[in-house]
Amino acid sequence: MLYWAMWIRLPYGISFFWVLASALLPGLAEARRPLWPWSYGSSFWCLNSCPCSLAGRSWATWGSEGRPAVGYKEHLREYSMNGKRILAIVLVVLVIAGSLFLYSRANKRAQTAVPQGVKTAPVVRGSIEARISASGSLAAERTQPLTFKISGTVAEVLVKEGDSVKQGQVLARLDTRDLELSLKQAQAALQVSEASLARVRKAPSKEEIAAARAAVEAARASLQDLQTGPSEAEVAAAKAAVEAAKANLNDLKAGPSARDIRLADLAIAQAKNSLWGLQANRDSVRAMPGASQGAKNQAEAQVLNAEIQVEIAQINREKLNDPPKASVLKAAESQLAQAESALDRLTSPPKSSTLKAAESQLAQAESTLARLLSMPSPEDVAQAEAQVAQARVGVEVAQSRLNDAVLIAPFAGQLADWNLHVGDNVTPATPAGTLVDVSRYHVDVNIDETEISKVTIGQKVLITLDAFPDRELEGRVSKVSLLGSSAQGIVNYSVRIDLNPTD
Repeated sequence: MLYWAMWIRLPYGISFFWVLASALLPGLAEARRPLWPWSYGSSFWCLNSCPCSLAGRSWATWGSEGRPAVGYKEHLREYSMNGKRILAIVLVVLVIAGSLFLYSRANKRAQTAVPQGVKTAPVVRGSIEARISASGSLAAERTQPLTFKISGTVAEVLVKEGDSVKQGQVLARLDTRDLELSLKQAQAALQVSEASLARVRKAPSKEEIAAARAAVEAARASLQDLQTGPSEAEVAAAKAAVEAAKANLNDLKAGPSARDIRLADLAIAQAKNSLWGLQANRDSVRAMPGASQGAKNQAEAQVLNAEIQVEIAQINREKLNDPPKASVLKAAESQLAQAESALDRLTSPPKSSTLKAAESQLAQAESTLARLLSMPSPEDVAQAEAQVAQARVGVEVAQSRLNDAVLIAPFAGQLADWNLHVGDNVTPATPAGTLVDVSRYHVDVNIDETEISKVTIGQKVLITLDAFPDRELEGRVSKVSLLGSSAQGIVNYSVRIDLNPTD
């Protein structure tokens, strides 16, 4: 009855373990025999008909009367020992089967149960951070020392230390008076050279050629006069000029003659008579009925002119009473000296130097005429063009020096180390200050060779400054050195991080 009850109550899967245990443990098949005499018949059926039977063996030791054959006690003892083993095995199998049954049932409940009070959230894509810590120095992206390009004296300073400036803003100026004068001189030289080039390129006019020929004829005549000597008429004219100059000087020294005084008095009387007659005519015209305004104006103008003539005659008469001025005497003496010198040149033979000068003047006039007749020549044009080019370079140099007298901010930024004052004498080596671009900064750090593989250009970086420990700045890797530097056996690679532009 025990084996039958086990078969009825246990699941079908338990029979598998029973069969497996019967196959592995010796004597299990024998244990299928009943241990109680009153259950022989039913146990026989069970053991031969039960699915858990391994061999389907029947009892071969039963007697004809349904009782056990000889050796029953020995068999019973053997069955008792085997029963203990079987009971232990059955208990183990029951524990395993119960565990499997409970696990299967709990799994089914878990699959069919509805979760209660579970919070849900949408799935989002994230990134895995690889953190590398390093320290470095913060520096501006651009800094530039400010200096004048030329030497000079500071005339004006428009900024001060710490000022923010824009690109192209004027910071200071030098004294430019000498530079402006040099520029004007260079521009004038350029104008002269350009005019010369224009003359060379332009064909000479008929008037220019005629003037050049006249200059040649005059130079030739002068040379011939020197070579042949003066004519008798020229000598006589020179002598007459000397005599006239002497007479004029003597008259000035002697004073006015009685004749000069009589003539002066006569001139005054004639002027007054003319004035009186014109005044009478004016009065008659005014009194004449129907006289036009034009006739009246004409008569009045004639009276005014006569009054002026009377005053002139009186002034000339008064001059005769005054002694001659020293300046008048010197002018008369100079005129006499010039007349005598001209007479000496005519009567004296020409000097060799005078002849050479006349010959040179003739040669120059002939050369000018020949050049005009052959213009323009390629050589003259090329030379004039070279002079123009040289003059233009001079203007550009002067303008450049004038521009260099102004100190201009090359980019927008903030002034640091500013040290420039009005009146300072500066040279290109004199520092005026430093311009710092405060809108862009970078940090240079060293990364160990074991971590440099994690760094790539474009990576986002968070930076904390000692001055602002609670504020994080963002930046990106802009440069990674390909060559490392070794110090004390440790290889580091330089990495530059550009901070995002700040306001």
